[in-house]
This record gives sequence, C-alpha cells and structure tokens, in this order.
Amino acid sequence: MDKNELEYNYLKEDIFLIKDAYKKKGKEYGIIRLNKNQITALSESIDLMSVTPSLSPKFSERIEKFILPRFMELNYITYSEKFLLQDVGVEISKENQKDMIEALDYQNVIIGLKEKGYSINELKTILKNITFRKQK
Repeated sequence: MDKNELEYNYLKEDIFLIKDAYKKKGKEYGIIRLNKNQITALSESIDLMSVTPSLSPKFSERIEKFILPRFMELNYITYSEKFLLQDVGVEISKENQKDMIEALDYQNVIIGLKEKGYSINELKTILKNITFRKQK
C-alpha cells in the first residue's frame, strides 16, 4: 500500500501509523492491536460521540476533523478486498486514547454499540493497556 494512498495513515509492516503532518512534537503516542471488528466498533463509537450535544466546540472540532475521518479511513481499508491481515497495530495519541475512552461512557454510544453486539468493556480494556512514548 502506497504511503500517499491514504489521507491520515500509512501502513508500515502491520501497523497503521499517523502521518507525520498530523503528529505533534511532545505528544505521547502508542500502538494498540485491533481486529477489524474492534476498528469498526471504535469508528462507530467516535461517530456516535460526535453527535452528542454536550461536547465542547473544541472537542467536537477535533473529532470531526481528525479522529473520526482517520478511523473511518482505517475501517474502510481493513474491510477492502486488498487488505488481508486480521489484526493490525494502530498508532494513537494519549489525547485520542482519552477521547475514545470517554466516548465509551456516553449513553448514546453505549446503547448504539450494545445494539450491534460490541463489547464496551473489551474496548476500554484494550484502550487502557497502551504504552505511550513521547514524539521527538
């Protein structure tokens, strides 16, 4: 997969990394291992969270401009016919980890994911067990 094919991500071995243009020096980043189903669940939780009325404008903008499009891109790629790996690494920032864990506490997200059979506790456990390193 060519690095220029994707807007937000690039694939290095079996890890989707955030393109450097979207990284910030001094921020912490880590890798989580996810299967296709978990990527879809996180994409849907972020999408559901984006329509929650109680979000601050700054937080809402961050979701709409980066987090949601990036995970939708990952979801699309992992389900494309060209993509054969079952589990992949996904780089996320500590800030985005906190956003995703918060999303899993919103009532509309809980209801939406449970209706589709996703395990919220499994997703929270995966997100909480990330080791982060500072970006140089």
